[in-house]
Amino acid sequence: MSDQISEKPVAGEGADRLIVKGAELVTVASLVVMTAIVGWQVFGRFVLNDTPKWSEQLAGILMVYLTLIGAAVAVRNDGLIALDAFLAKFPVKLQIACRLIVELLILAFAVLMIVYGARMAVLVEAWTVPTLGFSRSVNYWGFPIAGAMMLLFTLRRIASRRFLTAHLHRDNQS
Repeated sequence: MSDQISEKPVAGEGADRLIVKGAELVTVASLVVMTAIVGWQVFGRFVLNDTPKWSEQLAGILMVYLTLIGAAVAVRNDGLIALDAFLAKFPVKLQIACRLIVELLILAFAVLMIVYGARMAVLVEAWTVPTLGFSRSVNYWGFPIAGAMMLLFTLRRIASRRFLTAHLHRDNQS
């Protein structure tokens, strides 16, 4: 059955890869910087007996971006937790229907992230992070950014029909 389902080529695959590479770079850089900040915080607390006040806030912001953008990349790579073992027990048509439902739920979630993340960012725009001196909205802009990436990646997967064949190929190989 999986041989009968063909994936459609979708224009812009190079741009898609470029976005993913940029997102991966942001997540890796966030992890490295966050690790250095937390290390400095621990050093300051236990060795210098003077904890840097900005370190916890900045590490928290980096963690938000690391998590959200990493989740968007996981959506692109179809790396989110799935029910493959459970779905494998169903007939192929039901597997495809379930995968489509999952894709639609991801789209809905992405739209919610965009809309409510942007609303929250705008709502707290006037507030500042005291230890860093910039707007608290920085904490929330990661939601619409990651939501837009998830929306793009999921729409492209649906358009290319990759969601139809991704798990069927795995089942046939095992």
